[in-house]
Amino acid sequence: MKKALIITGSIFLFIFLVLLIVPYFFKGQILEMVDKEIANAVNADVRHDHDGFGLSVIRNFPNATASLSDLSIVTRAPFEGDTLLSADAFRIVINIRSILFGDQIKINTIDVQRPRVFVKVLEDGTANYDIAIADTTATETPTEETEFSVGIDSWSLSNGHIEYDDASIGFYTKLSNINHSGSGDFTQDIFDMRTQTSIEALTVAYEGSEYLSRKYLHADLTMEMNLPEMRFTFKENEVQLNDFHFGFDGFFSMLADEAYEMDIDFATHDTEFKNILSLVPGMYQDDFDDVQTEGSLTFKGFVKGIYREEPEEMPAFQLALLVEDAMFQYPDLPNAVKDISMDLFVDNADGNIANTLVDLRHFRMNMGNNPFAAQMKIAGLGPSAIDASMDGTINLGDLSEMLPMEDMDLRGRFP
Repeated sequence: MKKALIITGSIFLFIFLVLLIVPYFFKGQILEMVDKEIANAVNADVRHDHDGFGLSVIRNFPNATASLSDLSIVTRAPFEGDTLLSADAFRIVINIRSILFGDQIKINTIDVQRPRVFVKVLEDGTANYDIAIADTTATETPTEETEFSVGIDSWSLSNGHIEYDDASIGFYTKLSNINHSGSGDFTQDIFDMRTQTSIEALTVAYEGSEYLSRKYLHADLTMEMNLPEMRFTFKENEVQLNDFHFGFDGFFSMLADEAYEMDIDFATHDTEFKNILSLVPGMYQDDFDDVQTEGSLTFKGFVKGIYREEPEEMPAFQLALLVEDAMFQYPDLPNAVKDISMDLFVDNADGNIANTLVDLRHFRMNMGNNPFAAQMKIAGLGPSAIDASMDGTINLGDLSEMLPMEDMDLRGRFP
């Protein structure tokens, strides 16, 4: 018995030493092989800190851990010198047994520290992310399909930055200080994926106009992933944009003919006027928390139908916003903007944008001693039937008594 224990212990000690020593002595060869394969696959310069490459099978045994630091992908012409992607550190933990004995690589964890992504698309559609080298050895001979796949349990990224500039459609967005984590058993056909995301500053612009300017975003999402049917059902969801909280439910499905089906309802979770006021450009400043407000709001809507490019098809949609008995007053300013109310209804029943109804049933506010009211109804986008009216005069010189206007001096009346 003693001899058997000695033999067994010696075998385990030998295996342990192999697992400990092999990654150390063969790390250079492994890194050289990876660099060679990357160079053959992408038309870009992939750089990293060779001393920051790590490979261990002991730290999370029976899992293997690979790590890399100071990773960057620098594009070539026509985007020569641009950094498409960079990260301070990258770590991946892979189940060894799935590599040796399974038909699916199981990734336990992917962790990325300080990723930076810059995507640029020119007016002609040329994109800096199109860096894959075409496989010239490929043939039209059909190959036998395999069941090999990759599954992942959890992932995270911290202190990220993403910038997307698409001149072909006039769209620009920047996401600063992103922290994101997620989990889901991708080895299953149907499972729940849970994600948490926070963005310190979100900017969205279209054709030169900013629709969101450095807004805070936080989202907790739970989505049922039906991979065989490519159908994704939204379950427990909470989204915060500055102080504005809302949720949504329904589903999004990818159809076989490159179309998308959706049925999504959304509505606000809060009824305070201050929450939607935080979305107004220029309102979310350091002293916004001290702004005195009153009033209530209701916000809800839906998107329902099929989207496809050819033949063109759009989903129907509806949006309703109601503000009642609202006011706000900044600290240290003498006057308030009061008697605010608004009833806005946007409706598209058939997915044809030309048939969209925009009905501002009424809008009213009193800026100091300057009451202002308006209404507008637009039936159809394109050739439109418009019914609009406006009543009131605003003394621009009074605005400094209600709104912070540093280094600005306004005079005159509008209209």
